[in-house]
This record gives sequence, structure tokens and C-alpha cells, in this order.
Amino acid sequence: MHLIKLAVGIESVDQLSKRQLKRFKEKGRCIHITRSYPRKLELREDFTSIYWVIKGNIQARQKIREVIEIKNDQSRSICHLVLDKKVVHTEIISHHPFRGWRYMNKNIPNDLILDNKNSRKIYLILKELCLV
Repeated sequence: MHLIKLAVGIESVDQLSKRQLKRFKEKGRCIHITRSYPRKLELREDFTSIYWVIKGNIQARQKIREVIEIKNDQSRSICHLVLDKKVVHTEIISHHPFRGWRYMNKNIPNDLILDNKNSRKIYLILKELCLV
């Protein structure tokens, strides 16, 4: 099982990658904070990921390394998702807007293997033409 989340304020996978790498360099790890703990989520090494919805489409994922439940200053439980610093491009799949995060266990997009930036551009053009 995976999680899916909107990447609010993010315009592209490259922008998300740069932001996550910056966080990793500043803090030594990449943490995404949520207000609720994903109780059903079972971490499987090299398997469980958070999928990012960017501009209405699932476009990327990051492996979830650890899930930490902590208490905030009002003694409410919050969750730190410790993510891998690497952001992986995925097939682009349209997704409706939602709040918070959701569990995801169906219609998991495949990873894209991109040799260079031109590969991504070609994929986007083919996707727009409904050829992939």
C-alpha cells in the first residue's frame, strides 16, 4: 500500500526534486509532516512510496523510509514521513483534487526511465497526443 498527496505550490517534478534535495541538504533527511498518522500503512523496504499529484496529475513518487508519530506542542499526534531524497518520475495519470493524503493500492503508475530531459519532453508530448 502507498500514499498519495497533492504537491501544493509545485509546478513540476523538477521543482519538487530541487525542493526535496534542498531540505535533505539542510536537515540531513527529507521529512513531510502530516496531521494524521497512516495507521493502515505497512512499510515494506524499497516498496512503500508517496505518490505526488502535481497540477492535477500523478507525476512522481518518493520512497517512504520511516513513519514517525510524535506529539506536537498541543499534545496532538502528528506524523513525520521520512522520505528518500530521490524523486522518481512516474507515468502521468490524471487525478482529482483532495485534501490531506489518501491510501493508494490500485492503479499504481509505473516508474519512467528517462535517459535525459528530452525523454521527459517526448513522453509529455506523446501523453498529450494520447499515444501513451
